[in-house]
Amino acid sequence: MADFTSTITENVTLNGVVRGITRTNSIPNITDVYERVVTCLTGATTTVATFASDKAAAALDTELVKYIRVTNLHATADIKVALVGGATSATHFVAFGSSLILSVAEDGVVGEEDTTPGWSTADLVNIQVYNTSGSDIQVEVFIASL
Repeated sequence: MADFTSTITENVTLNGVVRGITRTNSIPNITDVYERVVTCLTGATTTVATFASDKAAAALDTELVKYIRVTNLHATADIKVALVGGATSATHFVAFGSSLILSVAEDGVVGEEDTTPGWSTADLVNIQVYNTSGSDIQVEVFIASL
């Protein structure tokens, strides 16, 4: 087991004044790390991680996941990242060089069709990346689990 640490630093100087913060989050007892760089083909949807409620082959255990990061490694092109649940999904725009960070897979996603949040949740089943650019894009995935 190991302690996992994530640090986010935001820094900008506006009118000669430095603004921003550094936030550090530590998660104890991490025993499993899933880390890979995936090439997402242009015009295609690529599943970059799969989750299940047990330790099924080729799936991460939904209940044990404590940190998820999907980073768009491309220098100019943007991507769409879908968080897919059993019967719902939510799509997020991730600009080039940016990341989408989640803290859980269990009860970690819900999509709604109106503007009034219902605050319901669903387990994450998979994460998909849609590449609309004219070239292939590499995406980095990092997941830490208990």
